[in-house]
Amino acid sequence: MDLDDRQNGFAQHEPPEPKSPVGSPADQGQTAAEGASMDVDDDAPEPDEPRMILTNGPSVGVQSDKVTELGPETSVLTVPQGNVLHTAWSPTDPLLLAVAGDALCRIWTVTKSSDAPQNRPSPNYQYVDILEQGDESSVTAMSWSPDGEILALATRTDDTDQAGEVSLWSKHGKSRDNLTATQDMLITFRWNPSGTHLLGITSSGAGSSALTVWDIQSSQAIPAFHLDQIATDAAWYDDHKFLVCGHSLVAECFVDPHNNLSFQNHAVPESDHNRNWTYARYDPATQTAAIAAEDSATLAVLSPNGQYLTTTAHDAVITDVAFEPIPNPPLHLPTSPRRLATSSLDGNICVWDTFTLSMLHSLHFGHPSPPMAIRFTPDGHLLAAANGNRVLYWIAATGGMPKAVWHRDPTPTLSGTGFGNRGEDRNGGVFMDGDSGIGEEDETATHSLSWDVDGRRLAYGLGSQVILIALETLFRKRTRELIGYTKISIIGLRPQPKQEAFSNPPTPAPS
Repeated sequence: MDLDDRQNGFAQHEPPEPKSPVGSPADQGQTAAEGASMDVDDDAPEPDEPRMILTNGPSVGVQSDKVTELGPETSVLTVPQGNVLHTAWSPTDPLLLAVAGDALCRIWTVTKSSDAPQNRPSPNYQYVDILEQGDESSVTAMSWSPDGEILALATRTDDTDQAGEVSLWSKHGKSRDNLTATQDMLITFRWNPSGTHLLGITSSGAGSSALTVWDIQSSQAIPAFHLDQIATDAAWYDDHKFLVCGHSLVAECFVDPHNNLSFQNHAVPESDHNRNWTYARYDPATQTAAIAAEDSATLAVLSPNGQYLTTTAHDAVITDVAFEPIPNPPLHLPTSPRRLATSSLDGNICVWDTFTLSMLHSLHFGHPSPPMAIRFTPDGHLLAAANGNRVLYWIAATGGMPKAVWHRDPTPTLSGTGFGNRGEDRNGGVFMDGDSGIGEEDETATHSLSWDVDGRRLAYGLGSQVILIALETLFRKRTRELIGYTKISIIGLRPQPKQEAFSNPPTPAPS
């Protein structure tokens, strides 16, 4: 793929390959992925280090090519029946994990990684089941409120006239409210930033859809806005305005103080009028929205000043889109870079400059199992990409080699679950093209990926299981060695010269 040949005049340039530090596996004729696994011993004594003095020097990046294997830090949650379609950590509590799917909705209280049993298929975590025993409803949408106090569920059963039943639950699994149901199946929930309104997108299955907004305080639904197009996704700009996209659809909607919903088509170039836009994302720091059409691999950015940028982002279908989060928006500078990531069936994750849509990094995930879902950690430091076989982690700002890997072992090791540690060394656990030994990715499967609020644990729904991958190794005492990137912005370090040893004390100068 020649990135300089992309359309729309966006010249893409790959950053130079990072050099391996002296003594790394690459210096010994190995790639980083072929190096030995890293052993962490927190109790080992620190080696003697030379005394350092500070000198002015340039900013430098210290890059490490070692890949950390995360198999030993994995737990598996198994549900008795059903298929996991949704996983979502509470946005405020790192212990609460909601999981939902076919005949399934459960809130787990997941202990900290350091206290939890590892490498076990069924840790003894406490949980609350939302659906009653024997309830065969399918959860079609699930979302936590921004404060983490409410879990919104949309369920569907085959024996009711109402295809979209909506209920609100407390974080402890107690029923709070039942909202007005919808005639069609709900496919997406989106909370506004303050949690006062909940947006739902419904699909009739016959080429039409509707937008429904509930006022949480009154438990009433604003009259639905019906569309002749298929709406697929939405993103709130603020508490009263949101972007919606779909098949030949890009529009902005407004909820006025009297809870009336208005609709206005967004101006897009004529060449993009008939695209099937699948993803809508919003970055509050720059007030910029991004939309993507998965089938044509088109990525577009809509800036607050009306500028519209577009590019062909990949050579195959786009599978996910994510803005890099900003942990402290008030401290974000207008000149700071803003990153937007896309994943694709072409086997790559691309990281883009939001302001120019120029490519910053192209991260290779590989074939025949491409990345199906991507998520940034809440602080924006790491970017995780996953499919049914493995999860890779990169440092978002630098790209390069992945810094950590978890993969599904094809040999059943955990009581027949098939999820375990690395048995033999396969390129250090980083499966490259065609060597995973597990087979091609199922493009129709649901891939649900969620970080806890601390960015220390990743939950990944696979079939009837939820894989909990802890990243404690990356946050231990020697984090700088494992994460592999240290920014030294204003200082250079050099050993302080040792003083000469005198056999006899110097003669004092005469008075």
